[in-house]
Amino acid sequence: MRHVFTLVICIVLCISCKNKNKEYLPINTAQETKTPVYHSTIEEKERPLDIHVEKAPDGITIGDLYKNRNNYANKKVIIRGQVVKINNGIMDRNWVHIKDGTSADGKSDLTITTQEIVTVGDIVTFEGVVALDKEYGKGYVYPLVVENGVFK
Repeated sequence: MRHVFTLVICIVLCISCKNKNKEYLPINTAQETKTPVYHSTIEEKERPLDIHVEKAPDGITIGDLYKNRNNYANKKVIIRGQVVKINNGIMDRNWVHIKDGTSADGKSDLTITTQEIVTVGDIVTFEGVVALDKEYGKGYVYPLVVENGVFK
């Protein structure tokens, strides 16, 4: 009888623990509320990187791009920077984040979609088309992104 009582206690505790953990599961608020999730750039308050990359010939700086974003909408740009983050193979493209040491409005990180293969720390020059408020589905929106980047 004592073993049956111990077994019942174990089952009750196990069920209790499983239900308790459900409270801590993350909720995808973008999908449930249909509210777009805006992907911002890495903020300046993050660990500062001492990056100083010279502007590409016939190119612009990341600071210029953010400062004059509307002037570059749907236009090809050439931009050079140091790779600080990569997300490969998402939606059949690589998402490369670069910095060049310039900024505007607290933004210094630029996201470029590409088929090119890069490594964090590489100095790269891309040519691509600027897209503003680009939605990639499922509520993911980028306020500014350079699409279809190719090495220049």
